[in-house]
Amino acid sequence: MALEREKVFLNFNKIYYIPNLSENISNEIFDYLFSKYSYKKRSTDKEGEYEISGFNGNFINLSKEIINEETHDDDSEVIEIEYKDYNETIEKINSDFKITTYTHLSEEGIPSYIDIIVMQELKIVCVVGPEDYSDKPYHYIKMFFEEKKIHPKELIIDKDFPLWLIWKGNTKQILNPGIRIKNFTDMAVAGSIKDTALQIPQETRTKEKKKTMISLPILYGLFNNQNIKILKGYFNINKNNKNSIYLKIIFKEEKDKFKGSIYFYAIGSLSSNKIYIERLKICSSFIYLFGKVIENWENSNVCEKFVPIEYLDELDKHMDDQITSTKQGFEKIKNSHMEKRENC
Repeated sequence: MALEREKVFLNFNKIYYIPNLSENISNEIFDYLFSKYSYKKRSTDKEGEYEISGFNGNFINLSKEIINEETHDDDSEVIEIEYKDYNETIEKINSDFKITTYTHLSEEGIPSYIDIIVMQELKIVCVVGPEDYSDKPYHYIKMFFEEKKIHPKELIIDKDFPLWLIWKGNTKQILNPGIRIKNFTDMAVAGSIKDTALQIPQETRTKEKKKTMISLPILYGLFNNQNIKILKGYFNINKNNKNSIYLKIIFKEEKDKFKGSIYFYAIGSLSSNKIYIERLKICSSFIYLFGKVIENWENSNVCEKFVPIEYLDELDKHMDDQITSTKQGFEKIKNSHMEKRENC
C-alpha cells in the first residue's frame, strides 16, 4: 500500500519522546484514536455545515518487506546512521514503524492528511502534516496520554540552545557521531523590545546562500535580547557526510522555553523522487539523533553547555566589521548625492 504526501516538504509539527513506549501502547494509540474520532461526515459548529474528517480504522505496519516492495532498485540505498553509543542502520526503524492517518476533506473535495507515526524501537511518536488541520490529532493524542498516565517529553528546547547550535555549525563541530551541521542558509530573530525608542523590528529574517557567520541584522536582534526563531540549513546525517538533508527548525516560544517544529525539504537525500516512506525513514532517523543532541546538551556541564566567551567576542568583532562596512557604504551614497546636489 503506497502512501504519497506533500512533495515540497515534510512538517514534523509534534514530536514526542516516550521512554516506556511498548508494542501494546503503540497499538493502543491507534485503537484509541479511531474509537474517539473515526473518519466520517460530521456537523461543524456552524449551523447547516459539515465536514468529512477523522482517523483511519487501521494502521500500516511498515515491515521491511513492504519497504522493499515499494522501492525501485535505483532508490533502495540503505543510509547508515552512527548512533552515539552504538551502531545501527536506518533499517532498525523498519522493525516497528507504524502509521495511521487523520484525513480532512474540504468542501471542494480536496483531502489534507495528518500522519501519526509510532516508532517503538526509537521510542518516538510524531505528528506529520499541515498544522492547519492538526488540532484534532493533537487533542486526542494528548487525551490518550492523560488517560494512560503516560508522560511524554516533547521537543522542548531551552533558549540558549539555538545559539549553541549556531556556534557548533560555525566552528564545524560534530553534534554527535551521526549528525553534523553543513551550513545555515536562513535565520530569524524575534521578540518584543521594551525600549520602543530603539525601533527594533519585532521579527527580522535573513536569507543568504550558504551562510557561515551570523549577519548584522540577526546579531542586532540577538544583542538586543531577541531570540532565535528560525534556523534553516543543511545537515549531514551519516559518517561519510555524503547524505545531506535540508531542513528548517522553528522555535516557538512558550513561557521561558521553546517548542520545536521541523520542516524537511525535498532536496538532496530527501529528493521528491524518493517515495514518501523512504523520506519518512530518513527524517525519523534525524529526529532521533537530534533528540539525543538536545538531551546530551541538557546534561552537559556549564562549560560545554554555553558558547565560549571567545566566540561571543568573535561575533562582536564580526558585527563591528559589518557596521564599518555599512558606514563606508553610507559615505559612498552621501558623496554621490552631494555631487548630484552640487547646484542646489
